[in-house]
Amino acid sequence: MCTTLTTAAPNVPEVAMAMKNARAIVQYFNKSTQATKKLKDQQQESSLAKYIGKPLNILQDVKTRWWSTYRMLKRLRFLREAISHYVVDNPHDSDVVNLTPQEWRLCHQVEITLQTMAFWQRVLEGEQYVTGSLVPLAIYTIRQTFLQVIASVGSDPVVKKLTRILLNDFDGRYHPTIEGRLNYTGDVAVGHGNRYIDIHPYFFKASFLDPRTHHYLKKILTVENFNEVRLIINSALHHHHETLVHIISPTLFSRTYTCS
Repeated sequence: MCTTLTTAAPNVPEVAMAMKNARAIVQYFNKSTQATKKLKDQQQESSLAKYIGKPLNILQDVKTRWWSTYRMLKRLRFLREAISHYVVDNPHDSDVVNLTPQEWRLCHQVEITLQTMAFWQRVLEGEQYVTGSLVPLAIYTIRQTFLQVIASVGSDPVVKKLTRILLNDFDGRYHPTIEGRLNYTGDVAVGHGNRYIDIHPYFFKASFLDPRTHHYLKKILTVENFNEVRLIINSALHHHHETLVHIISPTLFSRTYTCS
């Protein structure tokens, strides 16, 4: 959908270091069954309500999959207290280092930044249902999340910087209007990395026809763009109707039907 966190983060050293250290924690526990068992024991022995039930494992992310990075950060945040107790209980183990309070904070805010994109990436990778009609809504809501993170007074400046990089890449590819609406174009163009420039027009047409997304399409397109898509759809339906009438009518009326 847009540039990866791996590509964007190096431009924001503080975020890059926090992510590097977070992945180091994940790799430490993933390579040691003994450490993983102790981490589970920390959860079972904890008095925190969130640790009631089956203890959870660390999750490894795949850097090209937003949803897996989001999932990794969310799980790390859940295990923060257990990880901290493990580090305190194992002071001589130099291979594991806890995140600083600032790094935990940055990771949490990166998690928030990725949440909407992670959700849509999982949905759009689904194979059991039609997803093409959801693309325009996904693009619009992801962009809105970026804008909210940037506008939030609670967002750390370095996270805002990271999010602006993601937003600029997003806008450079999808070219929203000045008002932030999606931009419909009937032309299909391919840019760097063989990626489509703008949203493919077929996705807008699918969204128009899908009752799940038709209502939203009115809100995320300009009036002119929405009417243009509607005109194209109506024209296509009329053409197909005329074609069907031309094919079916001579055959239908040339037959003689008898009752037996």
